[in-house]
Amino acid sequence: MPEIEWVFASEQMRKDAALDGLVEPSPIDLEQFRPTGTRKRNQEFTVGRLSRDVSEKHHADDCDLYMRLAEAGVKVRIMGGTVLREKMPPHPMIELLPAGAEAPEEFLSTLDCFLYRTRSDWFEAFGRVVLEAMACGLPVVAGNRGGYVERIEDGRNGFVFESNAEAIQKIMRLRDEQDVYASISAKARETATELYGEGLPRDIIDFYLR
Repeated sequence: MPEIEWVFASEQMRKDAALDGLVEPSPIDLEQFRPTGTRKRNQEFTVGRLSRDVSEKHHADDCDLYMRLAEAGVKVRIMGGTVLREKMPPHPMIELLPAGAEAPEEFLSTLDCFLYRTRSDWFEAFGRVVLEAMACGLPVVAGNRGGYVERIEDGRNGFVFESNAEAIQKIMRLRDEQDVYASISAKARETATELYGEGLPRDIIDFYLR
């Protein structure tokens, strides 16, 4: 019988399975997802996210969070958010787009901050979109449950939050403190570069060809 080798998307997934195996980050293209150098600070600080347009990708408290941000003058763009239209009233500062409405790298270039979490009963095994945003130099403010949390050092290369109030506080800090924004942005890109540098693809290829 051939030997079975397990591959996991995150360390947390490996722990939950209680099995030994390789943790393999979902690959992304650092040339496709990179700081453009053309992003300008919008008149309204813009927060957004992208995902599949399904309910499990959205936390029960997200609509309240988006409305509170909009009322505070923060623009919100959600690609993969049409599923939320029945759950929240229209607001001029909130844009709900279908999944795939824009190329992901182009969509990310319109944001100042990437905000992400999923439904509480849905475990995001890795959360590649979070790393794509970090590769673009976007400060990430992310919910504290998901494989992506392993890649975020709170206050260094992004922020992790538990409640809406905490998320809003961290987003406003990014909006109002330019030095914090610049530092988090640089460290986010650095994290993605370290994770997806030349060594990782070679290691993965060697594993599968072994």
